[in-house]
Amino acid sequence: MRPQISFQPSRLICIFLVLVSVLITACTPVANMSLERTRTDYQQAANDPAVRANASADLFAAEKLLQKAEATWEEDDDSDEVEHLSYLTRRKVDLARATASQAVSKKTFEELSGQKDQIRLQAREAEIAKLKAKKVPQGILVTLGDVLFDTARSNLKPGSLQNLYPLVEYLRRHAETRVKIEGHTDDRGSADYNANLSQMRAEAVRNFLVTNGISPDRITAQGMGEDYPVATNSSAAGRQQNRRVEVTITDAPTATSPASTGSPGSGM
Repeated sequence: MRPQISFQPSRLICIFLVLVSVLITACTPVANMSLERTRTDYQQAANDPAVRANASADLFAAEKLLQKAEATWEEDDDSDEVEHLSYLTRRKVDLARATASQAVSKKTFEELSGQKDQIRLQAREAEIAKLKAKKVPQGILVTLGDVLFDTARSNLKPGSLQNLYPLVEYLRRHAETRVKIEGHTDDRGSADYNANLSQMRAEAVRNFLVTNGISPDRITAQGMGEDYPVATNSSAAGRQQNRRVEVTITDAPTATSPASTGSPGSGM
């Protein structure tokens, strides 16, 4: 007696599904690993805000190359061409990252430089304030009143030297600067006498700076006499303001002139 073979419908369905699965798998292109890695690399760069902001052109070029590689793989399954296009895409991605990194570094450098400039400016402002100076078109101006000298004298008073040491410290810290010293008097006495007295007072300040280590090549001294008053000479208070030594400090080189000499006389 022959054994009877029976086919259950459920079994037939399972066999059919397995066959369909095999056919689908056979018709589906095998994933290209190089292309997959390239997609990931591109997507990471595209998600980076710095790359998007600073290397959009390179990122766009990489996107176009990636699209071409994907189209080639889907249409021809040409592994060599896909590998070549994937390689070009990754190099564009690398270039985009390098461009972005350079831009970020430049921005950071500029920000740090700006901060340093601001710090230097603040330090310079503090130094100017310590000198009790004011800014002028030529640089900064330090006005030393008549406390430096006794009446009709051109020798610095010992008690007045403390007014000059901040100036010495500033000039030591800023060796690139140049100094112009101008002596001024009130209008009591003759014009010639006042011109001579103002010259000697300017030179006294110059000699003090040189003695304290400031190069004489940086300094000029000139007597202006009574010709440039800053206040009226008709009052004691005004004359006191006119008796002064002005020190102009500038970063620009100035012409030097031989120091004049003279003998003190009896005047203001």
